[in-house]
Amino acid sequence: MNTYSDYSLRSILNVIIARKGFVIKTTLLAIVLGVGAYFIFPKEYKAETVFILRNPQLTDRNSLYGGNAGYFASEDDISKLISMSESDSFHNKLITGLNLGKEYNLDTSKRVDYIKLKKVIAAHLQIYRAENNNVVLLYFDKDPELAANVANYSIPLLDFALRSFYTGVRKSQIVALTNKIAEQDSIVSILTDSLVRLREEYGIYDIINPARHNIMSGRIENSGRPGFARGIEVIQNIASVKDEMVASKATNITLLGQYTTGTKLNDQPITDVLKIARPPVQPVLRLSMVVILCTFAGLLCGLLYVLLAHAWYQKK
Repeated sequence: MNTYSDYSLRSILNVIIARKGFVIKTTLLAIVLGVGAYFIFPKEYKAETVFILRNPQLTDRNSLYGGNAGYFASEDDISKLISMSESDSFHNKLITGLNLGKEYNLDTSKRVDYIKLKKVIAAHLQIYRAENNNVVLLYFDKDPELAANVANYSIPLLDFALRSFYTGVRKSQIVALTNKIAEQDSIVSILTDSLVRLREEYGIYDIINPARHNIMSGRIENSGRPGFARGIEVIQNIASVKDEMVASKATNITLLGQYTTGTKLNDQPITDVLKIARPPVQPVLRLSMVVILCTFAGLLCGLLYVLLAHAWYQKK
């Protein structure tokens, strides 16, 4: 039987051995083309900065006043950071701060170029969490110095953006508490005026508030004024409401004091940079990697061509 007429492993090896010259030439050609392209086309560099992202909840009242929040940020916080790195606000500050329009030869005054520049930034910037809880920010570019500058400049921008988000949440709570305290203060003032008027009208100056549970019950001497009994009932009802309102107001004032702690953006930065990005020396794709990849690609293409050509001739 013709050793070239079947598809056993032995026949395939025989075909490859018979056409080994072509396979070797194809592999060498792929290596030459790959190495040539490596030296002709601009290389891409990777700048890397590593930082710790603290838990933004550490400055929250629940953590400051007896909470048990962890030191490192959660996966949800990392996701927020990544989302902010894709936001228009972040891109605008990055473009303006580093004059990236000039660096990429794009006119940012034109909408088309501006959108294109934002797509370039989004494609070149990567953020992920490492296994040791550190966060890694990468930026890829053909200019190593630009790559390092963008990576380093991005950290304070993202730190500010994430802190602004949590500060905004706390400030909304502060506004709600402030409005509630103002409302309660107005009610307490009205109740106080009412009590003063009633006490003077009925001549009742004893503390007769049943809401104050530590007050011992006793006999109140009749002032002799008309409606004395009714005055007692009305005064103790209003006094009870006022005391509850004052207690609630005091609680809200305490909460307001807690929520206003840590609301300034410079109170506690949430990023600790462990490694600043320096202009990378080695490109992302090194010459040795190019040789290995081209060798594999050339060998694979040569083998496929030899085997497919042999199978086609066999069918004729």
